[in-house]
Amino acid sequence: MAIDYFPIDIPAAKVPLTIISGPPGAGKTTSIKGKRTDGTLVIDFAEIKARVSGLPLYVAGDDYLEAAIAERNRMLKSINDYESAFFITNAPQYPIRKHWNDMLQPDTYNVLLTEADVCLDRIAKDPTRAVKSMEFWARLVNHWWDNYTT
Repeated sequence: MAIDYFPIDIPAAKVPLTIISGPPGAGKTTSIKGKRTDGTLVIDFAEIKARVSGLPLYVAGDDYLEAAIAERNRMLKSINDYESAFFITNAPQYPIRKHWNDMLQPDTYNVLLTEADVCLDRIAKDPTRAVKSMEFWARLVNHWWDNYTT
């Protein structure tokens, strides 16, 4: 089965939806703390990957990618079953952000342009991310910035 990275069959949100993009360590998940309620759907790929793998955050490898993307897509299709939703995604390239924006029609789309050194400092202080080396995180953060388009 092919992975549907960018599905086109997801209905627009009819509930308040915020999409947040940015590099690893930008503060995407932190920015919604305190805004989650029982009726809020949070679609966070790191959390999804941990859930489908049964492993702690940031441990699961690409073996779980297909299952995690399928679960993300299922969750995206269920947005309107909730009172509100947050969709957290990296999406460095404008065409990807435009795809999500055009399809889901969120109330708000925030791109957190947190500088790489700040991201890496936050990651270094985050004990949940210690399962991967700082070289791993630096590659991801730098890859995001290398691919960022407006």
